[in-house]
This record gives sequence, C-alpha cells and structure tokens, in this order.
Amino acid sequence: MQLIQELLADVYPLARQSLIYAETVTGEMEYKGAGEFRDVLEHIKRAIVDAESDDEARDDITEVYEHLRRAAVESVQRAASKSYAEMLKTIRFPSVIHRLTLVSPPDKKIVNPLRSIAIQGIEEGRYLKSDKERWPESIEKFKKSIDACNQVLELYPSRTDSIIRLITIYCALIGVIGTILTVVSFLRGC
Repeated sequence: MQLIQELLADVYPLARQSLIYAETVTGEMEYKGAGEFRDVLEHIKRAIVDAESDDEARDDITEVYEHLRRAAVESVQRAASKSYAEMLKTIRFPSVIHRLTLVSPPDKKIVNPLRSIAIQGIEEGRYLKSDKERWPESIEKFKKSIDACNQVLELYPSRTDSIIRLITIYCALIGVIGTILTVVSFLRGC
C-alpha cells in the first residue's frame, strides 16, 4: 500500500500534467494516455483486492509505474510529433502561396536552427523515454521540441491569413480588370 501511495503522490501528478499538456497542445483527447490510466486503475485493483501474495501485489505495482510512465511519455511524444509534422507542412506550404500573396517567407537562418532544435528534442526524448530513471527528462525534451515548432509556426502567416490575402488580391485583380474593360468598351463606343 505504501508503494501505491508513493506512486500516486510522485509519478501520477507528472503523468497527469503531461497528459493534460499533450491534450492542450494537440487540441485532442489523448486516448492512449487515458487508456494507460485505465490500466493503472486495473493494476491498483489487482494489487489491493486480487493479489494472493506480496510478490503478486508488487508485480502489479511495478505495472502501475510502467503505465504511468507510458501515459506521460507517449502522450507528450505524440504531441511533439504532431507539432513537428504541422511545422513541416507549414514550411513546405508557403513558397507558392507567399509569392502569390506578396509575403516574404521567414529567413531560413531563423527557421533552420529552430527546426534542428525540434528534431533534436524528439530524438533525445525518444532515447530517454524508456530509461527507468531518466524518463521525466524525455518529457522536457519533447516539450522543448514543441516550443521550437511553435516558434517556427509563429513566424509564418496562418493559412487563414494567406487565403484571405489571396482572395483579396483576386478580388482587387478582378476589379482592376473590370475597370480596364469598362474603360476600353467606353472608348470604343465613342
């Protein structure tokens, strides 16, 4: 019972915070993390209610720790991977759209180091996530990656802004062409 109390006091808050963070970053329910929490409850029940020996209870408590670790790490890793994919999509999207909307893309001297930080954070986080002692560090690495991705995304206009600019330019172009055609047809009539 003491081990369960320690896990719930020390590891559970980190797992819960990580899950909430991941859900906030992605804007989605983190079902894998929620599933891990379900498994935590199952193993606590087994340790307290069903275990026929101390060894059996200890095995279930070990599983509680593993499920809490996975809930924390996997949730934030997924958020980092999703943020990185969104950043790549944004980096690759702009060349034609920026030219059409008369917006200069951000300087690659700013974007590339942030992109490297994002990649490094994901790589280091994946490396550390299975280390029983250092897995909390992996969460920080993934968060660092998410921060770098967000900094890159803030450098670019949003897709909505780009589409609005495109529509505005298109409407202005139609207006100019319409005016020219009206003047030409008026001059022909005279």
